[in-house]
Amino acid sequence: TYNGDKNHNYPVSNSTKFEVLYDDFPIDIQLRNITYGETQIISISVPKDYEGTLKIKFNGTELTEEYYTIEDGVIYIDTGDLTNIIEDGILIVGEYNLSVNYTPAENDYYRANCTDKLFNVTRADPNIIISTEEIGYLSNETITINLTSYNATGKINITVVNITEEGSTYTNYSVDIKNDTVVTVTIPDLEIG
Repeated sequence: TYNGDKNHNYPVSNSTKFEVLYDDFPIDIQLRNITYGETQIISISVPKDYEGTLKIKFNGTELTEEYYTIEDGVIYIDTGDLTNIIEDGILIVGEYNLSVNYTPAENDYYRANCTDKLFNVTRADPNIIISTEEIGYLSNETITINLTSYNATGKINITVVNITEEGSTYTNYSVDIKNDTVVTVTIPDLEIG
């Protein structure tokens, strides 16, 4: 109602209706792509005052509270702590999905909401570190090879080249890697070269 003034008639009134709606439950997931062997801390921001039910699923497996911590409305998940879900807590190469689903309580101020986010684990680029020693004539040489990548499997192929005045000779060796990053090869009876 407007009661007017010396230049305006009075009283004038009007009315309207408006509705206070429920808010969408905000869910903000922060994560990144990683390389095999790495872990990451995933953060999920939600309102501190929520009263409904929050379900977090990692690749379809629901995470219980033992797998995350909550601080001031932010949920933290360390992928390295998912050891009962992922062997050793190390994610293998592939695509992963994190899903957060909120179901409101009765008389809640928020509506239901579900947010998904994908991330990838890509192949690691291992480095090869080779250790040898100087040895005497017809002695055995032990070559130690260290891969700087977690849980490597497959084969390591080694070529020993003996360079002499008469020319070069090549000897090939192959060693299986079985979930280890260090292998050794002993090469017997080496001649001068």
